Amino acid sequence: MLELVMGMGRVTRIVGRRMLMRGRVGSLGGSGVLVIVILLALWYLWRRRGQSASQPAHVIAVAPIDQQLAEQFSTLFYQIQTARLEQDLKTIGQHATPAGLRQLQQQINAWVHGGKTLHMDGLVIVDTQAGDGNVDHPKVVVTAQAKTYFTIASRTPQANAATRDDALITRVTEVWSLAYAEDGRLLLTNISAY
Repeated sequence: MLELVMGMGRVTRIVGRRMLMRGRVGSLGGSGVLVIVILLALWYLWRRRGQSASQPAHVIAVAPIDQQLAEQFSTLFYQIQTARLEQDLKTIGQHATPAGLRQLQQQINAWVHGGKTLHMDGLVIVDTQAGDGNVDHPKVVVTAQAKTYFTIASRTPQANAATRDDALITRVTEVWSLAYAEDGRLLLTNISAY
């Protein structure tokens, strides 16, 4: 932003010099006003972007979930979470579309690169709602809770035990976007924050 402002000032000086050389001194004030208007517009857009970034990306409408979808989703949720904790990409690939697998693979790779292992003790689904998906691509808004913590390979066993002991049970709400395989199985396509 600062570079843009500095560049605008440089342009104003060049335009002002040319106008002075041509004898259009009265136009110099107009170009200065134009620069101020442009800077105010940029400042307004920058502020607006900052305010929207602090708000959730979007809130989707929820409705009661169909019982059959709820049962299928519950099975899928625990299969995916168990495979994710075990860093079992083969199993995740059986329960996810290529996009869903890619998303979880990137997450797992980041953990492995950082020497981290995710633990979720006592994972349980607290609530499920139907999101704004459609019949072929449903969305489920799921609230789950667990005692969640990371152990880190470079730490001592005592430090990892202390992290485990200090971890609290937390609730997380996510939107799971889903699709159906040709055989009717439910597949994960994306997980996003609610």
